[in-house]
Amino acid sequence: MQLVPAQAGVPGPGANPYHAGLGRRPNDPLVVQRVMINGMQNIKQAIERTDGRYKNQRVRLSRIPIPKSDCEVLHSLLCTNPSVVGLELLDCEIEKEHLEDLFKHMKDYHLETAQLSRLPIDDSGAALLAVALQETHIKNLDLSWNEIGKDGAVRIAHALQDSGLQHLSLAQNRIGHEAAEKICEKIGTGGTMLKSLDLSRNEIIDPGALALADVLPNSMLEEVAVRYNRLTPRGVVAICQAVAQSKIMRELALAGNQMGNPMCATAICEMMQSTKTIEFLDLSHCNLTANELPILAKGVMACPSLRRLKLSKNMYMADAAVQSFFQAIRTHAGLQEVDIAECDMVRPKTVELSKRIVRRMTSQATRTLILLVVAWTHRQRWDSGLIRKLCEALGEDPLPEPPAGPPVYVINPAVPAVPA
Repeated sequence: MQLVPAQAGVPGPGANPYHAGLGRRPNDPLVVQRVMINGMQNIKQAIERTDGRYKNQRVRLSRIPIPKSDCEVLHSLLCTNPSVVGLELLDCEIEKEHLEDLFKHMKDYHLETAQLSRLPIDDSGAALLAVALQETHIKNLDLSWNEIGKDGAVRIAHALQDSGLQHLSLAQNRIGHEAAEKICEKIGTGGTMLKSLDLSRNEIIDPGALALADVLPNSMLEEVAVRYNRLTPRGVVAICQAVAQSKIMRELALAGNQMGNPMCATAICEMMQSTKTIEFLDLSHCNLTANELPILAKGVMACPSLRRLKLSKNMYMADAAVQSFFQAIRTHAGLQEVDIAECDMVRPKTVELSKRIVRRMTSQATRTLILLVVAWTHRQRWDSGLIRKLCEALGEDPLPEPPAGPPVYVINPAVPAVPA
């Protein structure tokens, strides 16, 4: 067994299928970030050997088998070590009954964060977690990519008012719009502390969106994601109008819904003109076209708080419209990232060339780093004329033709900002 200081998520030397990350939240001064182990028993021993010197530790188990014996050790570890406040079980092979046994004893743990993704959690497991929410101090709960249906989501909804939950993700389940309406109903009645809600990929239709819109203006929600549901322009417009009335909304993700018409673009524009707090807006894969870009540009320029904008996978945004869009927003003082990956544009063929597309944009007061993410396109060709026009719009020297070779797919290449 080896204690190794390392960045979270970065494998250390000699890593094996069993691993646990012991970490901290950003403000915690001391941390054991990684423990190389041979089994669950060694996780428990490793934490106990810290002699209480480290606080806010987390146990992370990813893509490993967890038999009954290891579940028992994990239960003992969580019961006897108050320093362990985070549990992450990600895509592990674990029997449903053993997992639900852990849920039944969750009141005996000291958890503040639980990420339970890609596990055999269905409605019965969600019901047990709903009880646990009322008996524990869990603030962050991620149940994405499970098998929770309407009944399980409704049980969790009923538990919201009696818990301290602040962040909830039910993404990629099958809760449907009725359970979404019930969750919104509980948020709307007050008494919840929920700040972040992710209901992406749940086959939610417009009634669910309308229920969400009803409660947004007066709720504590700061982050909302409803990506890849079945919302029509009616639902999208309702949400945008509600966000326009919110005084605390910071992040809104509408990706993968139907909004390729001027009505939605106008609602988004009016939302950005009204809100003073929105920092991140995801409009990826929404069938946006060249007709909507001038309207969006107007909204972007009217929203000084906006920092990140995602427009990727909108395959019908023509070259000239994209060029005009960037020309229109180039003087925005705070925008840091614009993602146009997989749009109707060009395909860089080397990492270096992709990095060169990262450009600074200027304003009267500040210099802003804009990430122009230009990746795979359905045309799969290099358009030197478009690249030249983009460079001119950004005040940069033209890029050379790409060298021959296999394509490289790059999203948000990490290029440091150039000092002003």
